[in-house]
Amino acid sequence: MIKIIEQFCTSKNDAPKECEDILVVSKNFIAVIDGATSKTNNKFRGKTGGRIAAEQIKSYLTSKVINPDMDYKTTTCRIQAKLQDYAKKNKLEENGIHLCASAVIYSIAKRQIWAVGDCQFILNNKHYTFYKKVDTILSETRSLAMHMLLQSGLTEDDLMKEDSARGLILDELKMQQYLENQDDEYGYSVFSSQGSVKDVSVTEVPPDSEIVLASDGYPELFTTLSESEARLKELIRLDPLCYKIYKSTKGLMDNCTRFDDCSYIRFKVE
Repeated sequence: MIKIIEQFCTSKNDAPKECEDILVVSKNFIAVIDGATSKTNNKFRGKTGGRIAAEQIKSYLTSKVINPDMDYKTTTCRIQAKLQDYAKKNKLEENGIHLCASAVIYSIAKRQIWAVGDCQFILNNKHYTFYKKVDTILSETRSLAMHMLLQSGLTEDDLMKEDSARGLILDELKMQQYLENQDDEYGYSVFSSQGSVKDVSVTEVPPDSEIVLASDGYPELFTTLSESEARLKELIRLDPLCYKIYKSTKGLMDNCTRFDDCSYIRFKVE
């Protein structure tokens, strides 16, 4: 039996239609899906590639495409194949729209947590986080650029209006898609419109467990939503550009209230 304790999902700019995170609560799965932030302005039917990817993964998890008794490998392969079919059918890559999303999924039938990409979770007070080497490098590079720009005479207010440091790594961020699902020093697994998911973290869930699933919109995840939100607000106050305390490839953008879209769900499993 599953008991949902609390759940929350919001966009970085308080515009629900632009949120690239999605929560799934169904009879077979509980999941957080984090669509990748788009690196271009290209859209399909008014939606970014990240939003489309998240919506498609949700539709697969809640439809007959996914049998709840399937293991993690079959399930993730099926999701990846369907995502690629959708992209090919609608010629998304040809039109500069790349589908990409991370997800952390609790399988009710298998009593397992499956993590693909850089979402995070807490199982009985133990925190599981998944970092990409390329993100760490580009975050450090952006931080270095931020320090240089500030020393050149720009102010933090200037950089809040136009993140020139992110602009300096934008080409690399766009090229990062070629590392998806690659056996490479900097490669990483993710649901996307290319390659095959090779690396899935599988964690067994014992009886009487409490679980938190979340997107990486929370730089620090806690066992309650209020604690996670409080820490996020503190980081936004102390380091809005995300180059000192919490180094990231992007900071608080103009007209936004948080660094990234945020999803959080806490529940108990008997």
